[in-house]
Amino acid sequence: MVSGKPDVWVSEGWAERYGMAAEATGLGDTAAEVAAFRPNRELLLGYYEAAHRATVEEVAGLSEEQLLTPVRYMPEGDERPSWRAFVGTARDFMEHTGQIAYLRGLVTGPGWHS
Repeated sequence: MVSGKPDVWVSEGWAERYGMAAEATGLGDTAAEVAAFRPNRELLLGYYEAAHRATVEEVAGLSEEQLLTPVRYMPEGDERPSWRAFVGTARDFMEHTGQIAYLRGLVTGPGWHS
């Protein structure tokens, strides 16, 4: 944790609202656990908005020293400067967004590519 502040997942009670453990990340979940995860839209969007707000506030306030602080990128991963972890997170986000768009196209058809 670069800022030293707790994640909104815990500090704002989102883990409790989801009925999940505070340390739950989804990493290592089985296919059955993933399939069983079906939060309602309001809950999902509420957490997204809270996490987005906190992320923008925290990243905007980080010092150069904090951006250079080594962090472990994934539980089993290597240590790297926190700015590199942010880049990795952004890359993961873009990849997942593309995967979601691909799956949506498989289900609904080609969309605007008629």
